[in-house]
Amino acid sequence: MVQLASKQPSDILPTGAVSEIQFRDYAVGDPPRIIAWYQADRDGFEAFMGQSVPDELACTLAMNTLLQAAQQGWALFAMVDQGEETIGFTGLTNISPDRAFGQPHLYIAPPARRYSVRVAKAAERHVAALGVKHFMASVEYGNRRGLALIKRLGYQEVPRKSFLKEL
Repeated sequence: MVQLASKQPSDILPTGAVSEIQFRDYAVGDPPRIIAWYQADRDGFEAFMGQSVPDELACTLAMNTLLQAAQQGWALFAMVDQGEETIGFTGLTNISPDRAFGQPHLYIAPPARRYSVRVAKAAERHVAALGVKHFMASVEYGNRRGLALIKRLGYQEVPRKSFLKEL
């Protein structure tokens, strides 16, 4: 996994930029949409979650965990609409107690990936307005599109190794 340096979200979106991207709360019609995205793009969904999601039940549980964290103020989560179409979702986890730092996550359904940069910039602007000043992102080494996107957004690679220990 590549660790990327913090980026100040307010420096990314040019002033006056107009976006058709809208963020909204998770709604009644979203669970079937998310399951369909999971079925069609498990790798993309797992990249968002940062973990293996072996089946639809695990998908539902992972989403419920994220939504509960957002409800308790430990994370942010929003569905992403482009015009009249829902094209993905975004989240912010590992938010520091002072809310200055967070780890961004972005999932855009494959047919709408052309909007990824626009959505990422709009999400950065949105959380900057909430007071978040820095992002720390991670992308799997093999995720070429994710690496290209994060670098295009201005993140810098941190010379650091990550370690995991299972207990």
